[in-house]
Amino acid sequence: MNGDEPQDRKTGLRIALAPGTIDGGGIGTAMLNLAQGLVEGGARVDLLLTAAPKDGRAVPKGVALHVLGPRTRRAFGAARRYLIDARPDMVITARNTMHLLIAATLKTAGRRGCLHVWTFHTHRSTELTRASAKDRLVDWLAIRAIGSADRLVAVSRGVAEDIERGAGLAPGSVETIPNAAWDPAFLARAAAPCPHPWLEDGGPPVILGIGRLVPQKDFPTLLRAVAGLDRPARLAILGEGRDRAELEALVAELGLGERVILPGQVSNIFAWLARADLFVLSSRWEGFGMVLVEALGCGTPAISTDCPSGPADILDNGKRGALVPVGDVAALTSAIADSLAAPRPDHRSAAEAYRFRDVARRFEALRDRTS
Repeated sequence: MNGDEPQDRKTGLRIALAPGTIDGGGIGTAMLNLAQGLVEGGARVDLLLTAAPKDGRAVPKGVALHVLGPRTRRAFGAARRYLIDARPDMVITARNTMHLLIAATLKTAGRRGCLHVWTFHTHRSTELTRASAKDRLVDWLAIRAIGSADRLVAVSRGVAEDIERGAGLAPGSVETIPNAAWDPAFLARAAAPCPHPWLEDGGPPVILGIGRLVPQKDFPTLLRAVAGLDRPARLAILGEGRDRAELEALVAELGLGERVILPGQVSNIFAWLARADLFVLSSRWEGFGMVLVEALGCGTPAISTDCPSGPADILDNGKRGALVPVGDVAALTSAIADSLAAPRPDHRSAAEAYRFRDVARRFEALRDRTS
C-alpha cells in the first residue's frame, strides 16, 4: 500500500450481496468483485443466490455462499431465516426479483436496522423494449415497491437518470457508484504467455471485441467497420453465444475469413487485452461496460459506441477514447482508423477509480451515513 491510499479500518459490518445468480453476464462479475472488496475491508460477507453457480465461477475467499432455492416460496422462507439468524447490517440486491424478495422478507422478519440497498445495472427503458410479459410484470411490481429501499444505487449516471424518469423520482434520488471492475492483480494475468500468434507475430494490428455473441453487443457493426478499413487489420472477437452462426456467415460474406477469428470464451482476457492494438465496444446498450475499464487498466486504447449508458462515463465523454453513434458503421470505421494511426495513449490510471476496495468503501459509507 502506498502513502496515497486510504488506510482501512476493520468495518465490523456483516453485508449480504443478493444478485440471485452469478452465472453469465456482468452483474455476477460485478457482485463477486464487490464481495472481494468488502472482505478486504474486514466485512463479513454473505452471497445469497437462488441456485448454486453453474459456470464454474469461484466465490472469493472469505465469502459465505447461501443458496435460497429457485422457487419463490422456498426462497422467501430461506431468506427470512437468513435475515433473522445472521442479522446483517446491510443487504445489497441486484435484479428486480431479488429487490422484491428481500424487501418482503425484511418486512416480515422485522429487521428494521438492516439497510436495504437496491442496485441497478442495466438501462431499464431499453431492456423493457425486449422484455417478456413476465419480466414486465416483475418490473412493474419493483417500481411500485421502490419506495421500500433505503438507498438506490446505479452503476452509471445514465442508468440512474433512466430509473428516476421511469419511477417518477426526483433528480438525484438514485446515487451513482460504478461497478467494481479493476484489481491490480489483473496485471499478473496480463503477463501470462501470449494466447495467440497474431498477438506477437509483428503482422497487421489486432483489434479486440469481447462479449456474448448476442444482438446487444452488435458485433455485425464491428465486422462491417473492420471490412471498411483501408489498411490491413485483424479482428478477434472473444465470447460465445447464440449469434455465432450468423456472425460466421457475415465474416464469410464480407470476405474476412483470413482477418477475423472467433475463439469463443477464453479463460484469460487480460493476456489478450494487454497485447491487442485496440479494444472496441460496439454495443447497442450497456449498463456500465466493465471491459472498457479492463482495457484501460491494461494500457490498451479503447473506443466505444456512445450507447446508454456507461461507456461515456468510463471514457470521460471521449477524452479517453472515441465515442461513436450506435450502429454507425462509417463512424466506427473512421474511429478505428484514427486510433490505429495515433500514438498509443496511456490511460491506465483511469482504471484506479474502479478498484474493488475503493468501490466497496463507497457502499460501506452508505451505512455510515445512517449512524
